[in-house]
Formats: sequence, structure tokens, C-alpha cells
Amino acid sequence: MSDRDRHSSSSILGVLSQQASSYPDRVCFGAMVTGTDGIPETEITFARLAGLSRRTASSLKKRGAVPGDRVILAIQEPLQFVGAFFGTLAAELVAVPLPAPGEFGATTAAVDRISGVYRDCRPKFIVIESKDRWCRFFGNAVSPCELIEWSELGLDDPAEGAPDDHIPDLDGSRPAVIQYTSGSTGAPRGVVVTHANIMANVKGIGEAGRLTNGEVVVSWLPLHHDMGLVAGILCAIYWKTHTYLGTSASFVSRPVSWLQAIHRHRATISVGPTFAYNLCYQRLSEPSLRGLDLSCWRLAFIGAETVGVKTALGFTDRFRAYGFAPTTLFPVYGLAEATLAVATPEPGEGVVIDTAELRQVGRRQVVVPQEAGAANSASYVSVGRALPGHEVMIIDPTTSEVCGEREVGEIVVRGPSVSPGYFGEREGRRRAQLHTGDLGYIASGRLYVIGRLKDLIIMAGQNYAPSDIEACVSDAPGLEGERCAAFSTPDDINGTESFAVVVEMGAKQRRRVDDLRQWVDRAIRQRFGVAPAALLFVPRGTLRRTTSGKIQRSACRQLFESGALCEVQYHGSTQGGLPVAVRREKARIFRSSDTVHTSLTAQC
Repeated sequence: MSDRDRHSSSSILGVLSQQASSYPDRVCFGAMVTGTDGIPETEITFARLAGLSRRTASSLKKRGAVPGDRVILAIQEPLQFVGAFFGTLAAELVAVPLPAPGEFGATTAAVDRISGVYRDCRPKFIVIESKDRWCRFFGNAVSPCELIEWSELGLDDPAEGAPDDHIPDLDGSRPAVIQYTSGSTGAPRGVVVTHANIMANVKGIGEAGRLTNGEVVVSWLPLHHDMGLVAGILCAIYWKTHTYLGTSASFVSRPVSWLQAIHRHRATISVGPTFAYNLCYQRLSEPSLRGLDLSCWRLAFIGAETVGVKTALGFTDRFRAYGFAPTTLFPVYGLAEATLAVATPEPGEGVVIDTAELRQVGRRQVVVPQEAGAANSASYVSVGRALPGHEVMIIDPTTSEVCGEREVGEIVVRGPSVSPGYFGEREGRRRAQLHTGDLGYIASGRLYVIGRLKDLIIMAGQNYAPSDIEACVSDAPGLEGERCAAFSTPDDINGTESFAVVVEMGAKQRRRVDDLRQWVDRAIRQRFGVAPAALLFVPRGTLRRTTSGKIQRSACRQLFESGALCEVQYHGSTQGGLPVAVRREKARIFRSSDTVHTSLTAQC
């Protein structure tokens, strides 16, 4: 099939139908295998997937589904999800991907998220792996709704479906997916992604990355998330890649399994969030990497969170000895409201870093280039240029004027990947352009992302990006790879706005908590000329995160201000060397010798 024929389809379903006709025996998906053992690989060809899609669509229609109905897909096993997803689209229904029961724990937040999505999208069906497991986790939180186990749709049947059934090429303006946002700045909202949005984004990703038909992809990203869905399965259909899919649980339990899968399958492309790269370069032992060969890896997409300089250079330096080329790392920027990708670098360009100081010039903040290591400076990783066929601008959030070179403002996106809006909005509110809520600037045509507009810390008229403060904290010896959150908070002493910093730490670092506190406080003062009103060290896993790993600063602020954060301190002289956790309840913040201290009362 020529590019002209492929691009003539108006939906990813039309592309699947054409691929199945032209390349029936070509493998599109396989099960990700790690290690060197002889575990048999499960594979799905284009013809097989088309058959599964037809069979699923027929089953859903027989159950009373009509075009436009929403179907929640809460399936963790990747190959089962793929069949259910394309079957849902083939039935002219709208897919609503969500985490499978227990995928992120049986927390109250998980139940609240599922029930909130259910009330918002009002689904016709919920397709799951096990009714018993679903009911055990969620009970009647989403009743009434018909629960369908994936096996009831015949996805495990080798039959390809009725030959007279066809896969429709749907109109591009019709909704294909409702992608619920991860909620880094508020309650999750349902982003409506049309078939045309999908086509534009996967086409742009492939053109930006110069994808060829021979690419091999490895992905363990959850398929309910936009990065896993679009980069993991939709690009595979459009660009005929051979994609091996794993689960996020496999990565969490054994992070090295990701790199081993790239080695085993000789993957040319793999995608991961920033925290995954950070975890691999800092935590994996040398014995676990023995025999690893990453020379096959051509594009290492890294995104979802702000890409830090330390992570970018640390991963490259650590795995250079294992064949990872410095030009392989591919920092990208995107969000669900733009389907997925917004900006990418040039393949082979490598990591481009800009070291600068934020200065107030007139009404606007300007990023002034500085030498590496200069006082008050910060370093930012470029995420490249706008996706082909799209436009990225920097807009002054106060005046709505377009910012100039190196002026900081809100990132605004135009193009065919931009979602028409959120589910339930009036038709007349369709977006002409997307105001992302992210802060950034453009220098020499490249985009740099600083942080979230709502998270900005403002003190004495000066703006501070929380990500800059967090990067400074992560430079502390012994805190490499630890998560932290910086956020604005009232200064109890002066009655003005200040900021607090909360840092996660492991048990081994607790003996050094006093030294680390002094180091961090001093480093922030030297770098930015200001001091935090409070500096807390908490156990790992305390800070709230989204499903893509982003720190939820607003949620951390709420925990801090409510007194619900447990700080770890080390009282070697009075507690026999045992770490003691104490609760910050109605903490009394005071200054002594120009150093910020926090008085903590009541044990956890």
C-alpha cells in the first residue's frame, strides 16, 4: 500500500482494513518478552486483528449498542485490550480507556476516579477481564451498567469473524476516544479525540521521527494513557511497525525488564516517561545489565513529565557503555488535549540544553542565556519543534499578545491534532486553539517547557518555576532520583506568599536528614536568592502523582496545609539510632539565624 492510499483513509479503522487487505500475514503486535529464555511469543497479524475487531463489533451490536455509545475499556492485558479497542471503534462506538481494577491499587482515589468517569461519560458497557475482580474493587460504585468480560466477546477465539462483516472507514469528525486526563492540576476531564485527531497525530509523529516500515517498537506503557495508546498501538497500525506490548506492572516489578526487552527484540523505538529513564540510570545494578546491547535503539522517546537535564545526561552517560548512542534520546512534549504529541526534536539531534536566568524585563519575564553553573541560572532541555502540520506559540497569559524570542508565556497549540473539547461541552465551544496551561519559551526555533502556569511561585513580583527549584534539590548528594515538590504557600511570619519544598527519601538517607536539610536550604538560597518557608523530608511514596508519574503539586499543597504530611527525622542520640516519623500538625514555622526551621508536634 502506498502512502497516498494510506493517507486517503479518514480513520485509523480504514487504515487497519487496508493493512489487513494488503499485508494480511504481517505481524503488528506481539507480547513483550524479557530475558534470554525460550518463552513462546504471542503475535497478532493485521488480518487476525481485523478479524478480532469484526467479531467484537458484532458482539457489541447484538447487545444493543448504537453508534456513539461510550464503552469503558478497563483491561490490563495488552493484546486483549487491542482487540477490544479496535472492536469498539469498528462498532462505531466511543472507547473510554481506564485502568484495570487493582492496576493502581485499591485506593479510595482509584474508586473515586472510576465512579467519576462513569458519571461523566455514562457508558453503555464496561469491558473488563474479570467481573469478580471488578466487583471486589468497586462494588456498586458504577451501577447500573452491563459488565462484559473480554472473553465473552470472543477475543480468544481464533476465528476471524464473519467474512461479510466489514470494518468501516468512519468520518474523521466523529469521536473515537474519550481520554480522561490524569488530573495533575484538578479533577480529571474527558478529552474528546476524533478519528481525524488520531490520523493527524500518528501521521505527524511518524514524519517527525522519520519512521519506516521496518521499525520494531517495545512499550510497557499503560494503554489507558494517551502515551501508551497513541504511541503504543495507533502508530503501529498507521506505520506498520512490529510492536511488542508489555504491562506497567512488569516494569514496576523489574525495571531492567524494559531494557532487556529492547535488547531481545532488537527494538529501534521505545517510549517512556521521565521517571522511568531516571529510575533505570540511577537504580539498576551493573550485574543486572550484564550482556545488554542497546545499539539497536534509534529513538528513545522521553516525555510525560518535564525532562530534566540530570536525567537526560545521566541516562545517556550510564548506558553509553551498553551501546546507547548520545543521539538516541528524543525529548518530546505533548498532552491529551492534543491527542498526544505537540513537539519533537530532529532525529539524531541529541539533547539540546539551554542554560539561562529568568529576569523580569518590563511586563514580561525573559530567559537570558548564562554560562553553565552561573548563579541564579537553570538549565532546560529542548523538546524540539512543532509537529508537522501544527503550530506552537508562546502567549502572554495577561495580555494574550504573542511573546517574542526567549520571552516566557503560556504554550498555545494550533493544528489538526487539537481536540475539539471536553465531553459534555456545548458544540459551539469547539477550540480554535489549545491553551495548554504550560509555561515555556522559544529560542532559536526550539521549544522549552518550564512548568505549569497554575504552579508558578510568585514572590516579591518575581516568578519562580517549581521545576527549577525541584531540579536544584535533586542535585543534593544522596537525593539523586528522589521525588520532590515545590509549591507556593502563605508565609506565616510575614503574611506574604512564599513556598514550601517537600522531598521524598529512602530509609538509608534518614541518618543524614539534618545534613541534607542544610544542604538543600543553602543550595536554594544560593541559586535563587530566596529561602523556602518550610522544608520537609517525607518517606518515599508520600507525594501524590498522576497515572503518568507527574507530581500533583496542588494535592501536595493541600496535604501540607492540612497537616497530613509525615516528616522523617533521625534522632540518633535519643532513640537509639532509629528513624522517627513525626506529623506536621499546626506546624509553627519560625526563623532563627536566618535559617528556616519547622516545629513538628505529635507522632504519626
